Order: sequence, then structure tokens, then C-alpha cells
Amino acid sequence: MKQHVVLPIALALSQALILSACGGGGGGGSSDPAAADAGTQSSTPVSAPETRSVAASSVTAGTMTTTTTTTTTTTTTTTAVVPSRLVAQEGNPEVMVASTAPATLAPLEVARSSFEEAFSYKAPGWNVNEYGGAISRLGKSNDAATGTGSQSFTLISKGTGDSNLLRGFPMKQGYVYQVSVKYKLPVGKSAVMMLRHDAQPWNSIAQQTVQGNGQWQQLTLKAAFPHADALGSFRVAHKHLDTPILIDDFQMVESKPNLMTFSHGQPVSPLFTGIHVNRLGTHNAWPALGVKMMRLHDTGTTWGAMQPTDAPVDFSTNAAARRLDYYVFSYRRPDVALMYTFTNVPKWAALDPTRTDYRTTGVADLESFRRFVRQIGTRYKGHIRYWEMWNESNYSLFWTGGPVHLAELTRVAAEELKAIDPENKIVAANVIWNGQHFLEDYLDAGARDHVDVLSYHHYTENGPVANAVFHYNMRELAARHGLSHLPIWNTEGDATCTEVTPLCAGVDLMQEQAQLSAGAVLTMAASGVGNYNYYTLEGRSPDRALLSSADWSTLTAGGKAYQSVAAWLAGATVQDSWCEATHCVLRLQGRGWALWPAREAVNITLPFTPVAARTTDGQRLSVSGATRFLLNQPVFFEIANAVTF
Repeated sequence: MKQHVVLPIALALSQALILSACGGGGGGGSSDPAAADAGTQSSTPVSAPETRSVAASSVTAGTMTTTTTTTTTTTTTTTAVVPSRLVAQEGNPEVMVASTAPATLAPLEVARSSFEEAFSYKAPGWNVNEYGGAISRLGKSNDAATGTGSQSFTLISKGTGDSNLLRGFPMKQGYVYQVSVKYKLPVGKSAVMMLRHDAQPWNSIAQQTVQGNGQWQQLTLKAAFPHADALGSFRVAHKHLDTPILIDDFQMVESKPNLMTFSHGQPVSPLFTGIHVNRLGTHNAWPALGVKMMRLHDTGTTWGAMQPTDAPVDFSTNAAARRLDYYVFSYRRPDVALMYTFTNVPKWAALDPTRTDYRTTGVADLESFRRFVRQIGTRYKGHIRYWEMWNESNYSLFWTGGPVHLAELTRVAAEELKAIDPENKIVAANVIWNGQHFLEDYLDAGARDHVDVLSYHHYTENGPVANAVFHYNMRELAARHGLSHLPIWNTEGDATCTEVTPLCAGVDLMQEQAQLSAGAVLTMAASGVGNYNYYTLEGRSPDRALLSSADWSTLTAGGKAYQSVAAWLAGATVQDSWCEATHCVLRLQGRGWALWPAREAVNITLPFTPVAARTTDGQRLSVSGATRFLLNQPVFFEIANAVTF
């Protein structure tokens, strides 16, 4: 395995480089096979109390052949050697792994309203949610898209709150809900329609602002439900007082498709594996993790730090500017792309410098921001190619200036950076898990015309299904805004052990974090995420670090896991991928199958006979003749005649 390279730090830069991580929200490792696991066991047939039929599958030249044999307690089969760490354990659930993604459930209509019933206030199944003193008026209208009636909803007064017309229904995690509805609004008037989670944290999972033209129009909203099973609703919210909106021909359909199909047939992005390195100066290590992107957020190089006064950035005396120079010109490797994230408005340029959180309020004069963008864009031309428009823009710790103002900053940055170098890419302001509504408004305000990449932050806490759901919903959001062609990146995240992740019940928290993190990386690759930057090399806490602080040279369990998974994925093409209740699968063309548990350990029986198994500590283990294994961590099973990787 390659050793980590530790470079000396120039004495003249030492004071500028030493900086602890701020806390921002929340690889081509060697593929040489390591020594096989010293402890191996011969797997023997499982004795059964009665004769039974067992389906045995094998894969030959890309096709699967299934034969059925009869076994009894006295039948002897060919002995297969399984490393002890992969031997199936009695008492675990037994899972037969499918050879392809399981069939999806047919769409089921779960709600419909034609508004033909007799009602004077609200149609059956519909309600109004008024809060903060809001007042609204509901009734039946004779103006209908079809038939003779529709639901009318008018906001009279907002007070300090709002009023929503809603239709509620139970939602299930991982299921997709699609609403089809007709609406009518006066010309020039707008409203917001959304699918919402009606329990803590009461966030919308999909929404769209609709514009009236005086005629009946059709809207379709679709989203997967990321939370544990709970009540949800379709809601209508006004943007204008005393403006009736009419609703007709409502239908809600529930389905459970494979959420990962976007990635199928696509190569894993060459920029997929990324990292944050935030404590440069405390160390100067560049471990061979296989990363291809370094995000420069939380490196002490914000706008506010680099330009504390209304004067050009001084790269000879300003510590933050010198630090950015070091990252760009000395520390990063030639094959690693850089992403700079705009954040932290300096006090002199702030929209409201009197507030303690002036850094978040916005920019008083767009030209001041334009000058900063022009200066750093020119200095780092050809070195920094990716420019992210704000960090966690729906989180008040970083931004309170609203989506419209942020869209203006995006336009300014795009104009300057594209003029400097047409190869520069504008990454949209990212949002955290509850920020889809902010992102919708930001794109509607004009940002959609200036961005090349959509971005979000997702810290994996609730298992792979929630992770896949979040990316699926981002894909649907992109489609609603005509941006299906754009890549979608998760520019910051890690895997967090909480009480809702049973895998974290193990004694070795660092090992559990490593396995969760590896599973999260695989889930994102299986879903088609274009870039994922682990936060951070040094870790938000010691158990999350990829590099040991004892010597800034040794990879932790998490570091080895990241390195291993990066090697599995580098240069690969996704053939198939899916998640089930107990496990997830990622098939890589010409290489093999990656499998990882959804929550708890299971015993799996594969539909093919692998020639080797790769584990997240970098080992390649012989498993000749075996098909049944313990799955308590991500494992990559090589197929026969696999390409070298």
C-alpha cells in the first residue's frame, strides 16, 4: 500500500497556515491485493431437518443460469473456503440476493377529488391550515376544468402567519408520491404548491411556484418520501391577498420505483471522490485516498477574511490570502480539481453591518462583490475551475439575505468568471436537507440561467434509503426547472452515528463510522451523485477522521474504507443498482458487485460465485466456491475474469 507523503511547510508561511477547522455544517489507493485473512474456515452445507429445494445460480458470460437441486441432511457438497470474517452467522436474517433490481410496485391511486360533490366550504378530504392570525375564505366554484365544480381558496389576511389549503394522506419512506392537479389563477398572480412532511421538521419535499394566466393549467409534482412513515400532504399557499385560486381534478398516486436508475449505464464521475482539508498547518499530509476534488470551504479563506477593508486583496500580507495561495499553488496535487465556495461578506460590504451576523445579510453594493470575484478569478485562472455560490444558503448561520439576492450574486459571479475563463463552472448555492424550497426560489429568481452544477449537503444519518431519496428528489427538482442535464453534487457530508442508525451499536465507534461512511459513498455512486466531498480529512470528531492525528500519516479505519471504496469505483461504469429493506447492491460493469447492509447485519447468498472479496480495510480475500457470506460491512465481490482495478 502506498505510504502517505508528508511535505515540509515553508517557514515563511507557517503562521498563515495554522488554522483549526471552523466546522462547516453540520482515491486511487493501491489495488495490490493484501495478504488474505489469516483465519479461514471451510464452509459446510447447512443441515436441514427435511428435504428441500434450493435454487443455485451461476453467471456465465453475462447470463444467469438457474438450476434446482434437492438436498437432504446427508448431502455433501464441494467444500468452499470462506475467510472467517465473512462466514455467515447463525441467527442473522437470511437474504437471497436478486440477480437484477427487483420488480417495482405498480402505481396505486391513493387519493382523488373531482369536486363534483355538494359542499359549501371545503370538499371532502380537504382542510385549511391557518396560523398566526391568518384568515382565508373557501367555497365551491362553478368554474371548473371538467365537470361542474372546483375548490376555491382565497387568502384574506396573513397576520403573522399564513394559510394553506391541504389534502392529507399517510406517506411511506422510500415511496414516490405524484400529484396531478389543475389550477386557475388570475393573470400575473402566483401561488406555491407543495408536497410536505406533516411532522417535525415540517419540511416540503417538493414544491413549485405557479404563475396564473387566467386559464386552467396542469401541474404535476413528484417526490420520494425521505422520512420514517408519517403523515404528509399536498398544499396550496398564496402569494397574494384577495386572489382566488381554483383547484380541480386532483389525483395522488403512490409507487415504489427503483430510486437509483439515473446512474445505470453511466460512468462514475471522475470528480466523484472529494475531500475537505481544513487543518493545513497543523499537518501537511496528502494521503493516497484517491480523491479527485478538494473543496476549499472552512479553510480560513472566505471573502471576509481575505478582504477585510475596501481595498484589493493583498496577497503578500493578508494571512487568509497567502493561505489560499498555498492551497492552490503548493499543496494540491495536479490531478485534483479545486472548488472555491463564496461565503462570509466582509463588514464594510455587508447589507446590514450593524447586525452581529452581518456576514450573512447580503451585499450592499454588487460592484464590491464583482471586484472581489474578478480579482481572485484572474489570480487563480486555470487553477480553480469550480466556484460554488454560497455555503448552506438556507441555513441562517451562513445566509439570511434570501434567495433573490443570492441569485443576483450568482449572476455577477458567472459574468465575471466566464469572462475570465469560459471553462470555469458555476456551482449553485448549496442547501441542507430541508432547503429544497429555498433552492426552488433561488432558481426561479434567475440563478437557473447561470449555474452549471446543482449542489446540496447531506450527512448520512438514517441509512442508505434516505440518502438515495434525497438525491432522487434533487433530480426531480432539476427536471421541474428544465435543468435535467446538469450534474448534481453533494459537496459536503459524512456519515453520522445516531440512535436511529442501529449499525452504530457496536463497541468500536470508529469502525462503525468507517462502515457507515463507506456505505454512504457507495449509495451516492449508485444514485448518480457527481461529486462527494468528505468533511473532513481531520474529522469533525476523532471517530470521523480519515487520518490519525497521532502522526498525521496513518490512515484510520475510516480512511482505509474511503480509500478502498474509491479504488472500487475509480474508472468504473454502473451496470445496475438498487436498495432493499436489508441491503443495497451496486453492480460495476466488468468488475463485480458491491453490497452493503441497509441497517443490521445479514447473511447473504449471491446469485453468482465470486472469485474474490474486497473489504474496506484494503484486503482482497479468496472466496473460491462460496456464495453465502456475512454482510455486516460493505464488501466488493469480484466476478470471474474481472478487469484489473
